[in-house]
Amino acid sequence: MDDIKITGVTRPALMPKKKSLVDVPGRDYPWDFGDNKKETFEIMVDVAIEAAREPGEEEKTLIEKINQLLTFLDYDESKELYFSDDSANKYQGQVYDGVQMVESPARTLATGTIVFECYEV
Repeated sequence: MDDIKITGVTRPALMPKKKSLVDVPGRDYPWDFGDNKKETFEIMVDVAIEAAREPGEEEKTLIEKINQLLTFLDYDESKELYFSDDSANKYQGQVYDGVQMVESPARTLATGTIVFECYEV
C-alpha cells in the first residue's frame, strides 16, 4: 500500500466527554453529576493514491489501487489505529460511512477522506 499517501489528519486534541449537566429549577447554573465518560469521536484522514508505478512493480490501474484500499478498510469490528507521529495515543476505530474518492480527469490520481469513528484505548 505504498501508493497511498496520507496528506492530512484531523483529530481532536482533547477527547470529548459526555456532559452530565442537569438544569435545576431555581438554580443559576446546572448541576454537574461529574461522571464525564469519554465519548466516541471522528478522526479524518485525507489520502491520495497515484496510478504511477515504480520500477519493477506490477502495473495496477487507479481503480485497482482504490479497491485495494477499500478492501483493507472493510472489516466488521474496530481495529487498533495509531499514527507514527503520535505514538503515545492509540485508538480503536472503524469506518462506518464509507469512503468517497475523487479521481482526476486523467485517472492518474485519486484523493479522498477516510472517516474513522473512534474511541480512546
